[in-house]
Amino acid sequence: MALRNEIEKLRRDLALVRREMLIVQQEIQEILSNADGRNLTFKLQDLRQREQSLVQTLTAIGHAETGQS
Repeated sequence: MALRNEIEKLRRDLALVRREMLIVQQEIQEILSNADGRNLTFKLQDLRQREQSLVQTLTAIGHAETGQS
């Protein structure tokens, strides 16, 4: 049960990161040519790294669950 709760939390975190990435991408498109655009580009890179980490964690948990079944 604790593992399922953790999986659900990670899935929610992933959804939040992806939503925030979309918002940042829209902001970048609006102000691409100024300093704020560069800051948002760094923020987007960070969010992509967080997304990748969450996906890797969920994948590892999925493999572990499959192996335990």
